[in-house]
Amino acid sequence: MAEITNILLIGPSGVGKSTLLARVVERLSPTRTIRGFISTSVWDGDTRLGWRTDACDGSDGGMFATREMESEFRMGPYGCDMTLFERIALAQLTPLDPSVLYIVDEFGFAPEWSESAHAAHLAVLDSSAPVLGIVRYRDDGRTPFAEQVKRRDDVELIEVNLENRDALVDVLVERFRPRSR
Repeated sequence: MAEITNILLIGPSGVGKSTLLARVVERLSPTRTIRGFISTSVWDGDTRLGWRTDACDGSDGGMFATREMESEFRMGPYGCDMTLFERIALAQLTPLDPSVLYIVDEFGFAPEWSESAHAAHLAVLDSSAPVLGIVRYRDDGRTPFAEQVKRRDDVELIEVNLENRDALVDVLVERFRPRSR
């Protein structure tokens, strides 16, 4: 069996997976190098406007998906800015460094739409570097890459729910804390 280097969070939409990732990044960033990206929902009251994607190092970010965006790439009613996504994903996931913790939010639609983003996502999973990410929860046939990722020997899936999401912050921080030599 392969060594588990990739920890992927699964759970229903809105349970707090991206918030959990952000809290882990915030806690670990003073002690280790972190690259990758996190997407956050943007709301106006009770209305979701879309998702913002930001590089973990603060170097890049913007609105990835909105209802108003004209795009051939769509997540339901939201058009997606693949130029933004590719720019962030490629800059953050390459070159690979085994001492870096890579954050990937998420293995879902976007890697299905971009050959270069797909290759970068696959390369980070195949590397010896640790990965903490989110993988699409539902198998509706639209994200075969996400389903492949879930079945890898080097992946541990952790289901996030309302009862465990806060406690998982400490668990994941401990798991990815740099070890003294």
